[in-house]
Amino acid sequence: SASIGLLYAVVDLYTRRYWPEILVTWNRVIRSQFQDAGVRRHVVTGVLVGCFWVCMAAAERWLVHQVGWSSRPFLFGDRIAEKVFGLRDALASYVNGVPQATTNGLMFLLLLILMRMLTRNAKLAIVVTAVLLAPVILPRGAHMMTSWLFLGVAGIGSFLILLTGVGVLSVVVAFLVAGALSAADPKSLHLRT
Repeated sequence: SASIGLLYAVVDLYTRRYWPEILVTWNRVIRSQFQDAGVRRHVVTGVLVGCFWVCMAAAERWLVHQVGWSSRPFLFGDRIAEKVFGLRDALASYVNGVPQATTNGLMFLLLLILMRMLTRNAKLAIVVTAVLLAPVILPRGAHMMTSWLFLGVAGIGSFLILLTGVGVLSVVVAFLVAGALSAADPKSLHLRT
C-alpha cells in the first residue's frame, strides 16, 4: 500500500497539470463517492473493456489454432489461477488482483505522463507510450504474426483510448476484470477436490 500511495502521489501531481479529467472519478472513489453517476459509468466501461481484452486474447489464440500455427505458451504470471489448489487460493488470487491492477494502471499512467512531459504534446505522448508498451504487451500473444493486431492495435489502442478518454478508474477496473476472467479459464484451473 505504501508503494501504491507513493506512486499515486507522484502521478497525481503531474496528471492534474496535464490531464486532470483522467483522475476525476478515481478521486471520487477515494472519497467513497460510489453512488456518483460518473463513477458507475466508468466502472461499467472498465468492465466492458476488460471483457474486450480477454475476448481479443481468446480470438487471437483461436485464429492461430484455426490457421494451424503453433502458439506460444502463456507467459509466466498470465494465469494467476494456474496453481490454484482450492477455493481459498482462488479467492486470494482475486483479492491480490486489486493492488496489482491498481499498480499497473498507475504505472502506465505515470509512463504516459512522463511522455507528455518529455514531448510537450498530448498526441505525440500517446504514440510514444504505445511504442514503449508494445515490447511489453506483444510477447504475450499467441503468435508473432497476430499479436500485433489483437494485442497491439486492439489491446494497446483501447487501453490508451480508455486511459486518456475515460480515466484511470476505468483502466484499473479493466485490468481487474481481465485478470479475473483470465484466471477463471476452466482449462487453467487445477482444483484439488
